[in-house]
Amino acid sequence: MTLEYLINEGRRIARNSWVLEPYQGGEVCAYWYEYDCDSACSDDESERHLCISVDVNFAFPELKCEERFICIETDQHDLKGRVFYSAKPPEKGMPLTGRLIKPLPPLEAIFCNGDEKIKDWLRNIPWPENARFSEAFPEYELGEAYIKKWASEWPLYQNRLAYAILGGWHMPWSDKDWFELLESRLLVWTLKDAEPWLEVWMKSSGEAVVIPRVT
Repeated sequence: MTLEYLINEGRRIARNSWVLEPYQGGEVCAYWYEYDCDSACSDDESERHLCISVDVNFAFPELKCEERFICIETDQHDLKGRVFYSAKPPEKGMPLTGRLIKPLPPLEAIFCNGDEKIKDWLRNIPWPENARFSEAFPEYELGEAYIKKWASEWPLYQNRLAYAILGGWHMPWSDKDWFELLESRLLVWTLKDAEPWLEVWMKSSGEAVVIPRVT
């Protein structure tokens, strides 16, 4: 197996996503809400912080939500978050625009979605298709070379203006749920004011849930 082949397979299965950045013209597709320090010092344990509201029609028109905006808020006292829908942005926030990108997917995406040559390679190494990349990987240097290329394209590492990402492949965090989440759909991933990063997932049942991430 070669690095060039892995990159070509990554390009084949790459997914569109949108980087949300401060408005500089174009279509407004989301609103960001800065953290309120005064509220954070409040003794009211029910105080919640509205993080972002996203126009579902911008990136996910096929979802056909009755309410146009999907909103994420968190509780100031823990890492939990919740999703609710609104016909319009619930508050005045910083307008964001979306820039279309199509970065390489994580190496794990190639493991489970690669072509027959990839599957033969994994069988011969051997390495399970549903195992996370680690130092135990038999061709570790090759995997590391791909990850270096992958990281060079992900806004988490390269774009300091990015407030959030809509859609696309999900990040291989240290949590053990990467392959389990293939059955759901990533809608929103917040970058600004992390940690925690907040992921909004649409389950196959249609329920939207928030998963907080910390390193």
